[in-house]
Amino acid sequence: MTKNSDFPEKLRLAIDAMDSKTRQRTFRLLAKAGDAYGFDAAAKAGEHIVEQGHEIDEASLTAMAGRISAGETPDDVPAPDLHAYDRFMRPETRAKAA
Repeated sequence: MTKNSDFPEKLRLAIDAMDSKTRQRTFRLLAKAGDAYGFDAAAKAGEHIVEQGHEIDEASLTAMAGRISAGETPDDVPAPDLHAYDRFMRPETRAKAA
């Protein structure tokens, strides 16, 4: 994280590059993960996910934030890619994709 901000630099840059709908969804996901695991864990998880080249999705962010809040460091752990689970858990997304 940067010294001048509570938000990790790489996460901030990734969010700045998002379209408004994706940015809004990402902030909601970060807020939800922050409520469950703390802002620091959620922000670090989001940063790790974007560093791995993945999009931020609810399952990946929640899993990584939970691990970070439990004391794990994400440095050696690849970010989980749980997009398939997100689609499975949201029937409206499956219907749109079909």
